[in-house]
Amino acid sequence: MELRTGKLASSAVPILTPPQESEFRRCCTAIFRKWTALQLAIENEWGGPASKDKADTLLANILEWLLQKGAKERYEDDLEDALEDSMSDDFKIDLEDGSARDVAREVFRARNACASDNAAEIERIAGKPGAAAAAGNAAAGGSVRQRSDGKVVPKGIGVDDDSDDDDDDDDD
Repeated sequence: MELRTGKLASSAVPILTPPQESEFRRCCTAIFRKWTALQLAIENEWGGPASKDKADTLLANILEWLLQKGAKERYEDDLEDALEDSMSDDFKIDLEDGSARDVAREVFRARNACASDNAAEIERIAGKPGAAAAAGNAAAGGSVRQRSDGKVVPKGIGVDDDSDDDDDDDDD
């Protein structure tokens, strides 16, 4: 099947063994911890005091959807849409940094790596087992910011659109 991006994607849903599923869960957890927009939403409570719970529920729902036994097809585009919808609904932000696409792509890479027992790719995505605990939840400060209108954009883009200065002062 051809995606919006023009790339082909396999619709076959790999069946993961219990150890592979465990590794996939670890990979997805690492991907979500590295997702700057989500971590900023949690840290700044853009979804209210329950922001961490909302993020955990998002991850659980994505895992359930991807690990559903007997599922016929799952596509990156569908995951990207679900991530964007959740960030908008749960955290009141519109992603304009392409991160939902990047996260969806990385999740599918992780699933394929786990299904094929590709230890090098699993380690690239999730790190060595136990490394995440040692490193802690390294979140934010990253490459995106939230504008005053609620949109998440890459840092440095539209820097002036967030200022409180009105250029109307030039009318001396």
